Amino acid sequence: MKWLELAAWSIALIAVTYNYYYNKKFTKEEGMDERGDIIIGLSSRTSFSYLSMLISLLIISDVFLQFPLHIYKILIAVILILSNVASIVSLNRFRKNY
Repeated sequence: MKWLELAAWSIALIAVTYNYYYNKKFTKEEGMDERGDIIIGLSSRTSFSYLSMLISLLIISDVFLQFPLHIYKILIAVILILSNVASIVSLNRFRKNY
């Protein structure tokens, strides 16, 4: 189970790093004007909504399922991965649509 936890956190670290790189690249290229500010704002709100929803689902499901600590850690890493992927996808989607 340790290897699964290590793999999940390694992927989460890669996702966070890529998201940070992608946001910096977008800010440099397109984020310096009003259009870029609007796109970043829309993407941030969407990503925060996904993150809030996933954390709420985790807490509600934990009330009923009583996850062990190692499963809880893996699920938090999965939430981190999914929220960063949602951030990148929403930034691309809003950039194309706006």
